[in-house]
Amino acid sequence: MKGILHFLAISVFTFVLSANALSQTINLESAELREAAGKRTVNLRVAGVAREVIVYRPANLPANKPVPVVFVFHGTGQSGELAYDNFGWQEKADAEGFMAVFPSALRYHVFDETLVQNGQVLHDVQRHTTKWNYFGFEEKLDPAYPNQPLYDDVKFVQAIIELLTKYYAPVLRVDAERFYVTGFSNGGQFAQRLLVQMSDVFAAFALCSIGRGFDAADFAHANDYTNAPFQPRAVLHMIGELDPKLNYAAQVEAFPLDESAAAPGTWTNFVMQSFVQLLGLSSEYAYKRTARASVFHYGGTGATTYDFVIVEGMRHIYPNGENFGFQAVDVFWPFMKQHHR
Repeated sequence: MKGILHFLAISVFTFVLSANALSQTINLESAELREAAGKRTVNLRVAGVAREVIVYRPANLPANKPVPVVFVFHGTGQSGELAYDNFGWQEKADAEGFMAVFPSALRYHVFDETLVQNGQVLHDVQRHTTKWNYFGFEEKLDPAYPNQPLYDDVKFVQAIIELLTKYYAPVLRVDAERFYVTGFSNGGQFAQRLLVQMSDVFAAFALCSIGRGFDAADFAHANDYTNAPFQPRAVLHMIGELDPKLNYAAQVEAFPLDESAAAPGTWTNFVMQSFVQLLGLSSEYAYKRTARASVFHYGGTGATTYDFVIVEGMRHIYPNGENFGFQAVDVFWPFMKQHHR
């Protein structure tokens, strides 16, 4: 909380892995992994489908210190490559000494009755685009393309974790207690799914430009992939005051920057409370207005907290210092590194 408020005042190698038989298909020796600093593009086959993830390992990682890993999920129509180039996590990994992975979603034919794009409301929009399979995504599939497969992105994430823990952890001491997630827009929606279904793996979640809440049906899927009980995790949730997609969903011209954003019956309150209830927190919050944003902090000083941040003037972006006046990584990383499983 203190860090949040303080801020707000190569070469590419490719190899193929099988998600269920990694040891039979990888031939890299430990020395190769040890020397392969920088960007590595990994092709995996998950449930028979080709998947791609960029793994970034800074050159200066200490040999005797456990290394955290940040999972970065891009938005609709984007890719791991775009997130690698634009979100700022490569540079932050170099500066702070952690690894970052940038998975790519697969493409679907999707249909939107209404779609807000560049501030304009469009109707009956058909697209063929990359999408993460978040809770309820099947409702977005275009009926003009029946029988589209729904790819299992949670299994994809599990395959990436298997790669890290089997082939990087012995060499670089990858710290499985400090795996973190950040997601932009649709990537943030998928991150919400990981919060429910992989709480036994990830230590903290930083979400940007999303407005979807949770419902009981979502939580009913908490044990689809594990027998471990759900573990509430710390969440930092950032939205823009002038995000046209979320403003349209809330039917407001701009989100309020005072405490009325938490008033019962408002769209923002609904979103906040769905997280608060999922995480088992009190509905009492601490409010702080800074020069840049409004922060609603739930959970006091405990390990599990929820911070809802409305950034003044921000639209539907993942701030990188060029598209807006600050970098999201400068908020998200100080938040993440406070937490471990």
